[in-house]
Amino acid sequence: MQLATLARGDTPYRWRFASTRDLVSGTVFGRCDYRIDGAGLHLRRGSQDCEIGLPLSQALDLRRFGQLVVETDTTAAFAVIVREQLAQPQRVAEVTAVQLAATGEIPLSTLSWRGEEVAAVAAPQRAAMLRLRFATPAQDLNLRGVSLHLSAPWPWLQSAPRSPDWRYLPLLGEPSDLAVSGATVSYWSDVHYPLFLLPPRLRPEQALLWRDQLRQTEPAALLLVQGDSDAVAAEVRRATGAAAGPPALLWSWLALIVCAALLLLLRLRPPAAQRPRALLQAAATLALPLFVVLDLRLGDNPDGWSTVALMLAFAFALSLRREANTPAWHWLGSPRAWLLAAPAPALALLLMFALGQTQRLPPATELAFYLGWALLQQYLVCVVLTDRLRLAGVAPCWSLLAAAGVFALLHAPNAGLMQLTFAGGLLWSANWLGQRALLPLAASHALAASLLAGNLPPQWLRSAEISLRYFL
Repeated sequence: MQLATLARGDTPYRWRFASTRDLVSGTVFGRCDYRIDGAGLHLRRGSQDCEIGLPLSQALDLRRFGQLVVETDTTAAFAVIVREQLAQPQRVAEVTAVQLAATGEIPLSTLSWRGEEVAAVAAPQRAAMLRLRFATPAQDLNLRGVSLHLSAPWPWLQSAPRSPDWRYLPLLGEPSDLAVSGATVSYWSDVHYPLFLLPPRLRPEQALLWRDQLRQTEPAALLLVQGDSDAVAAEVRRATGAAAGPPALLWSWLALIVCAALLLLLRLRPPAAQRPRALLQAAATLALPLFVVLDLRLGDNPDGWSTVALMLAFAFALSLRREANTPAWHWLGSPRAWLLAAPAPALALLLMFALGQTQRLPPATELAFYLGWALLQQYLVCVVLTDRLRLAGVAPCWSLLAAAGVFALLHAPNAGLMQLTFAGGLLWSANWLGQRALLPLAASHALAASLLAGNLPPQWLRSAEISLRYFL
């Protein structure tokens, strides 16, 4: 939670150069000789115009997060390049090696900024693009990380966190009340951070729409639901308490170890009776993925606990053998299986035509990756869940509904995506019971999802993200 991160004196804006994924476009721009390893990003002496693009998931508020920290073993002069909007001209400020060597912290507001025409300009207030340019490193340079911190300490963090007075938070009506009209917003008297209250019982899609509009003028805005403020304050105090973290983390890992032991026991000593065995195997496979998704544990950087939990579930699912009473299934299937898998992408195209949307597909590499991900999802829903519900004696119609419902829950809390995946789950599970072919379903899933995710308007499908990623 971002509030807890700030209350600990940390920052949500931190870049570690562990792989090319930590760079815009996966590369350092310019005539640059560089490499990335566990120690950071290494720029070799003699490189020219090395521009390091920092990936941004949203615009940055440089009014509040205006303290640039560059972690490096050696010092060198560099330039900070910012675009307030992607379509606007860039602003550039030079940082000398002496400035960097002094503290490693650069207050952006104190730098001398110039525009593309060399004329002096005001310091940027926000950043839709942020780059560092090392023109000609005089020696090998190792960058361990870059971060942006609050320009001034957060008053809430003194000797111990305390509950703020939530009465100072403005209640957010329409975003135009605050964002478009430019009305003055009064924040906490002791925090001075753009926090806003949302009306209770508001649909997540509407709340996210308001947040996105509000962030046009308040990039760092955070929204809290009215009535949840005391619970949020308690959670922040818990997250920042010195003794609260390790025991909670220890208990969560102990619980995961118990889950792993139960999965191993169920795999090695399954019940002899077919009905309880089938139900337990289906439930054990999907319990951890559902918990990780519904507990909002999948963010931009999933923690180790969630990663291990998903790996345990997938390993257990792949280790299950086909029951003797279950008909054999095939990877490729017959032409009829492919024909019956076509309705999902066909309906996706019809929906796009009806909404007047253009037809765009992702690059072939992305489509191939998504095909593998769809194959794994179809294996869980069809081979594990649908087949074991049938083995447990559940009627075909209820098996289809249960499989589609679980498939939709695995895409929570994205309501638009959940509705689409429920409909797709019905089609693919019905096809599975009749044709027993996995690859046609995965191809149908990948193609339909790619069409809808890339072409539906935001009021129909805001994004294809799930769990915590949906709110980021």
